[in-house]
Amino acid sequence: MIGRMSSAQMHQGSLNVIFDAQARLQKTQEALATGKKINEASDDPVASAQITAVRAELSRLEVMQKNVNTAYDELAMTEASLSSAEDLISRAREISVQGSNSVLGPEDRAILATEIEAIRDQLFKLANTQSPMGDYIFAGHATDRPAFTDNDGNYEFQGDNGKRALNIAAGVAVNVRTIGTDVFGDGEAGIFAVLQNLAGGLRADDDEIIQRSMTSIDDSQQLMLEGIADLGSRMGLVEDQQLLNEAFNVQLRENLSGLEDIDYAKAISDMNLQMVALQAAQQTYSQTKDLNLFNYL
Repeated sequence: MIGRMSSAQMHQGSLNVIFDAQARLQKTQEALATGKKINEASDDPVASAQITAVRAELSRLEVMQKNVNTAYDELAMTEASLSSAEDLISRAREISVQGSNSVLGPEDRAILATEIEAIRDQLFKLANTQSPMGDYIFAGHATDRPAFTDNDGNYEFQGDNGKRALNIAAGVAVNVRTIGTDVFGDGEAGIFAVLQNLAGGLRADDDEIIQRSMTSIDDSQQLMLEGIADLGSRMGLVEDQQLLNEAFNVQLRENLSGLEDIDYAKAISDMNLQMVALQAAQQTYSQTKDLNLFNYL
């Protein structure tokens, strides 16, 4: 009985060696097929948990990058509108200086008034710029209606002061909205009313109104420049964060690769060694499977 048990144990031990060798070879072949060191959490629980954490961080970063792109697009569209508006205000300033020349007669000033009115209308269109989605970008949260209205020359802001903050990194948010009154002004101090008064003064050949309008245009231009500067700082923040996010993305992917990607040269070498070990185990089993205690007597 003892002899038979020893023989069975010997055979089982040889089989176990074969099974273990086959399992190791299968794991290596699977890794070579997938390119991954870890194909199941049980392969390496610690590394598997780290991989899950890195992938979750990559997913969060992807959302942040989408927000970065959205923020940049919105700010760039606003910048284009304000840059055009500032050019128009500068031209209006030049016309006001030209119109203040007492040498000009009523007819000349009337011609200048027509250009001022055209500038006013262009600025009004810019103040009501819409995004590709149809949102009025200077209306705050009230994006479904024009930021400014024109009621027979009475220009009014009908938006609100709502901001739109986008998270572009952990703990970093940027406001992508510029409120219309912060750059175009409002009421009698707003650029539309200022240009309306200037055009009226030119048509009336009124030096006093023209002079007052020149000062008001200077104030409007300063307001616009301050708005553009604020916008520029926000765009700079977005651009800087985009670079940081891209660098972080590269680092995370390098970490992920280090955790899960195989070294092909090492894996092939391991597979060859494991195949040799399996063949040796099979040969050993083949030589011993028919042996029993009597073969040793």
